[in-house]
Amino acid sequence: MKRIFSILLVFIMLVGVAGCSTNTSKAPGGALVGDGGFRGDVMVMGTEMAPEAAPDGEPDVAPGEDVKVEEDAMVEVKPGQPRPGAGTLTAGEWKDANDLEFWTKLLNRNDWYQLMESRNLYANNVIPVFVHDREGNPCYNVIVTLKGAQGTLYTARTGVDGKAWVLRNLNKTDDGAMNITVGNKSFEIPNEGTLDVTVETTGVKVESLDLMLMIDTTGSMSDELSYLQKELENVIERVADAGKTLSINVSVNFYRDETDDYVVKPFEFTSNIQKAISNLNAQSADGGGDYAEAVHKALDNAIKEHQWRNDAVKLMFFVLDAPPHRESEIKGINTQMTETVKVAADKGIRIIPLASSGVDTETEFLLRSWAVMTGGTYTFLTNHSGVGGDHLEPTIGQYKVEKLNDCMTRIICEYCGLEYKAQ
Repeated sequence: MKRIFSILLVFIMLVGVAGCSTNTSKAPGGALVGDGGFRGDVMVMGTEMAPEAAPDGEPDVAPGEDVKVEEDAMVEVKPGQPRPGAGTLTAGEWKDANDLEFWTKLLNRNDWYQLMESRNLYANNVIPVFVHDREGNPCYNVIVTLKGAQGTLYTARTGVDGKAWVLRNLNKTDDGAMNITVGNKSFEIPNEGTLDVTVETTGVKVESLDLMLMIDTTGSMSDELSYLQKELENVIERVADAGKTLSINVSVNFYRDETDDYVVKPFEFTSNIQKAISNLNAQSADGGGDYAEAVHKALDNAIKEHQWRNDAVKLMFFVLDAPPHRESEIKGINTQMTETVKVAADKGIRIIPLASSGVDTETEFLLRSWAVMTGGTYTFLTNHSGVGGDHLEPTIGQYKVEKLNDCMTRIICEYCGLEYKAQ
């Protein structure tokens, strides 16, 4: 009898060990996360992403095990999460400038209208302009100006698609008649739809790209920063490869808050891609303390204190997980940020936010407003990777879940008129 009991006990122990040998968990959204990262079919409002196999030869990472990354920094891998690597994080994109009816209706909702009032930013009067030559080809880097009784109210530049967006009555201060000027011609503002403008300039000629990353490195970003560094390194390398015919300058920049080791840590534009990547990977997350961060100073530094080339495609990815301070904390901050974003539009700098875990609806409102004001697009991390804290589901329509590095590379190629090649 004792012998039978001993055999049964050994059998139960073996079954228990086998059952504990698989380290997988369900991430939000149904993605299966374990040793290989992103898994499974991802459905977001009717959009499907095909399953992807795990990389061959990728070693398992035990819960809590430290993994070496660039600069010999040590990164703790939390239980159930993949190790940092390009293609791990997942993201979506939504461009309000392409669906202004949706954007306007959203801002007219009571809850979003209150956000406009709290930030004194009314980005609901958008005038789309399409500039092309006599053959109908889009014209790039053409200056489009909104003028009124007070003089110049807003200035924007066309992208490779010939499109620009100008905004009126941002602070509810524009009065009197207004018109739009392109070159030496003036046009009435259409009651609805797009203003169509024919110019003598010929087509599109893009020869350079200024690519900037402005990244929040406060303590709250520690759950995703090491992953973002790998993703962004991959994006920079892929864009440099896709844009071999372009002159590419990259600037990586980092910010925290007023009482931290630094408020903004800037790096000037450089054509040395590996130098930019080294600066990116040398950073760590720390500081912060409260929810709001020095977003206004990061924005100001990025737009006004760097040498953006006039003829370049200018893209600024703003990676953050927290809002700027409020008017009650810093007097004049709302006006300051709006004026800085207007400078970005005037220079043709497209602001492309990347909302990370922790972003709330107010921050989403601001980021999407800045994207609309500059002809940018809104990108956001999703829960499907299983990495980091919870990610806000944005108030948008149907979108596709992509790997972050693919999403960003595709967007950059689109803004430059380059052919995008998926990995």
